Amino acid sequence: MADDLEPTEPERRLIEAAAKGEVADYAVAEETADDPANGADWGDDRRLRAGIIYALCLGSNDEWPVHAKGVRVRGARIAGRLDFEDAILECSLALADCFIEQEMVLLGAEGRSLNLAGSLVRNIRADRFKTSGGVFLRNGFRAKGEVRLLGADIGGNLDCSNGSFENADGKALSADRLKTAGDVFLRDNFSAKGEVRLLGADIGGDLSCVGGHFSNPGSDALSAERAIISGVFFLGEFASPVEGTINLAHAEAGVLADDEAGWPAPGNLVLDGFVYGAIAGKAPTAAAKRLDWLKRQPAGDFRPQPYVQLAKILREMGHERDAREVSIARQEAWIGSGDLGWRGRIWHRFLGLTIGHGYKPWKVLWFFLGIVILGSAVFGLAEYAGLMVPAKERVYLDARYPELPPEYPRFQPHLYSLDVFLPIVDLHQESFWLPKAGTGWGWAVMAYLWLHILLGWVLTTVAVAGLTGLVRRD
Repeated sequence: MADDLEPTEPERRLIEAAAKGEVADYAVAEETADDPANGADWGDDRRLRAGIIYALCLGSNDEWPVHAKGVRVRGARIAGRLDFEDAILECSLALADCFIEQEMVLLGAEGRSLNLAGSLVRNIRADRFKTSGGVFLRNGFRAKGEVRLLGADIGGNLDCSNGSFENADGKALSADRLKTAGDVFLRDNFSAKGEVRLLGADIGGDLSCVGGHFSNPGSDALSAERAIISGVFFLGEFASPVEGTINLAHAEAGVLADDEAGWPAPGNLVLDGFVYGAIAGKAPTAAAKRLDWLKRQPAGDFRPQPYVQLAKILREMGHERDAREVSIARQEAWIGSGDLGWRGRIWHRFLGLTIGHGYKPWKVLWFFLGIVILGSAVFGLAEYAGLMVPAKERVYLDARYPELPPEYPRFQPHLYSLDVFLPIVDLHQESFWLPKAGTGWGWAVMAYLWLHILLGWVLTTVAVAGLTGLVRRD
């Protein structure tokens, strides 16, 4: 591409530096003058044509040997279009603190490593770009358009620490189906105005967003849908609150390390299908806090999986009580979702009140105690009013027994209440005494007795179901 180009003096400096393994440094050691934002004003003494760099990287000119350290430039103005589409770069390329006038194209290219630290670019198209080393868009790197790494295969880290990606109302960093052998760093004052997409990415190490700025109001600010993060997903300690949605639908992470300050506003967190192997030690594990995390999901769109996943991990980590609270909250959220009919809502609400949906079966004991006490009062008043009579015909009808035989069980209201309430218990009260149904009050006491027995059967059955785990859905 550059065989017909006669190198200028600055370009000869680059050719000589590349042969020696040195950095071709065009900076003037003055902060304002060296800022790539002012690169359009840099003179010809800092101008390098894209064709020269292309020829060096591809080794297409035998008279321009390149050291194993590769092509390294600092503080230059890159004129023309750096187009490496489908090319094989024979060496590493480092353009630090440079002003790159036009877009950079690496579609289907292969190389060793790419370092654009501190440089200013318009946009980058690097779909299917493959490297044996890392890609470094860090330390003041700035992009004024979309940076695309769709289907890229990076043999090291993708480091965007302290990089700025600006494409408001569009995609700032597109890395769908990205594959890395190392980590992905969107940290340490990383800034994105526009969507950061990692859909279906396969990250061999960690994904760190600590200290980052993510802004895309009204849409996804960070989308890692279906991404696989083999290491730790650091999703917290943001430099500023996230503006937009964090979408983790069906993503996987080895460990989740987040914090409350990093959680987006309610309605801006998508967790359906998100799977993680553990929660990091410093991250919140208390049920109350984690339930607040789950409430950041879109309102009115109940998804059971985030509750099930969280309860599972908390249980595996030994937080049994917190796991139980999350499971109960899942049932309550289901009731409030509108997915159940009115019968279902009533039944599940009843299970929640009595046995905590099977996770707190001992709650039913309070109902047991309350009903037995109420029954004791009702049956005690009935006895006082003469409405409780012996149930055995030979005692009740035989005139030879004006008084009860000594062996006949005496009426005891509290034991009677307990006896008729518990279906399989015989305290020698229920079978020996009945309300006298010949009067209005007697019929009222009889009706309450039937209700008392019915409640006993229902609550006992529910208690057994709770104790045996029949109603739990883990």
